[in-house]
Amino acid sequence: MSDDTLSDAVRRVVKRGGFSHLSLASSGNLFKAAFRGVDHKDHQIAENSDPVAALIEALTGRRMPVAKLQKPKREPAKRAEFDELLG
Repeated sequence: MSDDTLSDAVRRVVKRGGFSHLSLASSGNLFKAAFRGVDHKDHQIAENSDPVAALIEALTGRRMPVAKLQKPKREPAKRAEFDELLG
């Protein structure tokens, strides 16, 4: 079960008959997923930089590897000549 897909995790919870709510929200560079079953004690909140991993964590309660975020490469700003600025 460590290789659960999101579909597998959802189907497993639904098959148990305890599915009430699943949500996903972004907060900065992280995604927060929340699962609630029909029993008030059956709930889980998870955070991950990968939205699918956060949902799977919330559904299964198992920690997924955190995806590494790639920072965009910045190009150095080109210095414009004075004549170029005036058009």
